[in-house]
Amino acid sequence: MSRLGSIAALTASLLVVGCGPASPTRPITPVDTLAPIAEEAELAEGDVVHAVGRGIYIVNIPGEGLIALWEKDPFKGCRVADAGEPGQRREGLPINHEETRFVDPCHGSEYTLDGTYLSGPSPLSMYRLPIEVRDGQVYFQSLNPIEVPRPEPQE
Repeated sequence: MSRLGSIAALTASLLVVGCGPASPTRPITPVDTLAPIAEEAELAEGDVVHAVGRGIYIVNIPGEGLIALWEKDPFKGCRVADAGEPGQRREGLPINHEETRFVDPCHGSEYTLDGTYLSGPSPLSMYRLPIEVRDGQVYFQSLNPIEVPRPEPQE
């Protein structure tokens, strides 16, 4: 067998070994199912909760209600940080606007409490995820992010 043939055979055997059956102890869940993330009663108006294992922020927008924002910046996928409320800002984050709530610490894009773009290189506002409230429990559907266009600059 040639050297190239040996490498191809080794690569193929590694792929076959790595593609074994799913573990019976870890069920496979379709991504389009609703997943519980929070209790509605835990989210007062203006609150932000980071559902760490889910990669989202749950926000209770005053006058609008609950929304879910994906924690990844639409520009390059860096994890967006919760900058805190004005007067209680997290140190070390580049913040240029009073209404900033979320900041991309990698590239500097800034977003409001509802994920609307304020400044920086991002081409979009933060992605929203569909949520649903059933019997006081908040659920989200990870399969369908909602792209929110960047607002037009005001003159």
